[in-house]
Amino acid sequence: GANLREARFNSVSAEYFQTLSIPIVRGRAFSADEVRAQAPVVVVSETAANEFWPGKEPLGQQLSIEGESSPRQVVAVARDTRSRYVWQQDGRFIYLPMDAADNRYLLVHTRTDARATMSVVRSLAASIDPALRTSVRRLDDNLDVQTIPFRALAWVSGALGILALVLASLGLYGVTSFLVARRTHEIGI
Repeated sequence: GANLREARFNSVSAEYFQTLSIPIVRGRAFSADEVRAQAPVVVVSETAANEFWPGKEPLGQQLSIEGESSPRQVVAVARDTRSRYVWQQDGRFIYLPMDAADNRYLLVHTRTDARATMSVVRSLAASIDPALRTSVRRLDDNLDVQTIPFRALAWVSGALGILALVLASLGLYGVTSFLVARRTHEIGI
């Protein structure tokens, strides 16, 4: 029988891997021509490659995707990422080529001030279509939201550690004070 496996997927542009610094460990990223032509190619994560083709070279393998009439050829293996939750690797993940013009999301990598770049992106979006609803955020802001529980736990752990240190100091002071008070007579003699 057929060995059906599920995988998460994302439709990305040719520059996606470079923009997010996702290393391609084998093969090559999509070319701009493949994206424009919607070529039947696919990039898979390391976990997907190891699970779909254990012990085999994944490059050049055919991958059938539900709802598509013809299979796609694997052109690259990308490093596993954590795109959904920062504490969990994505596992089996497939990247399909998608023209940036058809995408609802635009990722911008900048070496300058992120806030200034965000303002420029908002202005450009408004100049294209004033009715276009845009939400411009930094990726770091998304990460901050996901790490709130961990930071809260670290804060509580730190507070409990300080409380334990204070209690231990008070206990040590009390024991030392008690022992000194018992021997005060001996010290006087």
